[in-house]
Amino acid sequence: MRLKVLFTLLASSASLFVNAQTTKISGTVLDNKKKPMPGVNVFIKDSYDGTSTDVEGKFSFTTSDTGKVTLTSTMVGFEMSSQDLSLTGKPILLNFILKESINELKTVTINTGSIEASDSKRVAMLKPLDIVTTASAQGDILEP
Repeated sequence: MRLKVLFTLLASSASLFVNAQTTKISGTVLDNKKKPMPGVNVFIKDSYDGTSTDVEGKFSFTTSDTGKVTLTSTMVGFEMSSQDLSLTGKPILLNFILKESINELKTVTINTGSIEASDSKRVAMLKPLDIVTTASAQGDILEP
């Protein structure tokens, strides 16, 4: 009889550990013109939990984190947006509006290195407009 009671207690307490608390986080990411933004990364800061938005700008994921966290959304060409949340196991629905970030490409200097066409080394100075208007350049020059 005692063995039966002990087994019942162990089985019922094991089910408490299996039902870990999870929170479903979902919402939509829009630009400043209220248009949906696909491909935006939405994640919990300092965590591996997150996802990317679909073609309609919607996202949804679950997390086992609890307590206060920061939910962040990022996309190249837009300012990062964050919201502080308190995860309690209840579903959370929220929306982000991302603003475009303004970046300016500065003058790029490209050196020919050790190749010399004459007695002096040649240096070419390109402006941002030169890079964008050069065929097949695609403006993919990176700063060090």
